[in-house]
Amino acid sequence: MVMTVSLLYPARAQTSYNPYELDLNKELAYFTTGVVLNITGLLARTQKAPFTVEQALTDTNTDHIPAFDLSAVWQSNQTYLVASDYALYASLALPLLSLVDGNVNDNAVTAILLYVETMSISSGVYNMTSGIISRRRPLTYNTQDFTIEERTASNVKESFFSGHATISASASFCGAKIFNDFHPNSKLKPVVWTVAAALPAFISFARYKAGKHFPTDVITGYVVGASIGYLIPELHRIDKKDRLSIAPMIGEGDGVYISYQF
Repeated sequence: MVMTVSLLYPARAQTSYNPYELDLNKELAYFTTGVVLNITGLLARTQKAPFTVEQALTDTNTDHIPAFDLSAVWQSNQTYLVASDYALYASLALPLLSLVDGNVNDNAVTAILLYVETMSISSGVYNMTSGIISRRRPLTYNTQDFTIEERTASNVKESFFSGHATISASASFCGAKIFNDFHPNSKLKPVVWTVAAALPAFISFARYKAGKHFPTDVITGYVVGASIGYLIPELHRIDKKDRLSIAPMIGEGDGVYISYQF
C-alpha cells in the first residue's frame, strides 16, 4: 500500500513538486525501529554500573588511551560546553526553516515525517551504542579541572559515541537533503550544505574542548548522524526506484543480480 501526500492534500500536490513518496508499511517500520532502539538503549544505559568515587580517585592511568585521543583528557573549557548546547538547539531547528519555502510547505507532512523518522532512528542508534559500550569520558581522568562529583556523574561512562555530534549532524544533513531534493537546481545548495556540515562540526569540536568526548567519539557520532540524516530522505526518493535494479541471473552462476546507479 502506497500513501502519498497527494492523498492528504490533493489540491496542493498538483501545483507543487514533491520528490518523495511515503509508504505506510515503510513508515511504520522506520518508526517502530526508532522506538525499539530508543527504549532498548535507554534501558541498557540504566543497567550500567556507576563510576564510583573510589574508581575516580584511583583509576586515572591514561596509558591505554590512543595517542590520537589523549589530548582530550586535558580539555575543560566550560564556554565551549555551553556553546555546544545552544548550537545543538540551533541544529535541531535548522530543518524546520525549510518549511518557510513554499514548495516544502506545500508538502509539510512529508518533510516533517522525514525529520521525525531521522531523529528517532539517530537518537535510537546513539542510545543503543552508548548503552552497550562503557567508555569513560575524558574528564574522568582530569583530576585538576573537574570535581569528584563531575567525574562520577551518572553519564560519565557514556563517552562513545557523542550524542551531540550524532543528533546535530542527523538534523542538519536531513534538512540540507530535503532542501537539495526539493530544489535540485538551486544556487543556494553550496551554502546550505556548508552550513549543514559546519554546525555539527563545531558542536563536535566544542564537546572535545569541554572534556566531554574523545576525538574518536565525536568523529564517529558525526559520521553516523550525517549518514542517517542523508539516507532517510534518500530512501524515500521517488526516482530511487528507477536507479535500483534487481533481476535473476540464469545460466552460469545462477543467482540474483542487484544494481544501483548513483
